[in-house]
Amino acid sequence: MRHSYPLHLHISTLFLGLILVICGVLTAIAYKLSSELLAERLSASEAHAGILYLAD
Repeated sequence: MRHSYPLHLHISTLFLGLILVICGVLTAIAYKLSSELLAERLSASEAHAGILYLAD
C-alpha cells in the first residue's frame, strides 16, 4: 500500500535541501576567495622578505 505524505513535509524537505545547497555554494565561494587572498598575501610577504634579505 502506498503511503502519501502531507504536502508540508514535501515543502519543508525541499526547503531544507535548498538551504543546504545554498550553504554549500557560499562555503565554496568563501573558501576559494580566502585561499586566493592567503596565497596573494603569502607571495607578497615572501617578496618583501626577499627584498629585506637582499638589502642586508
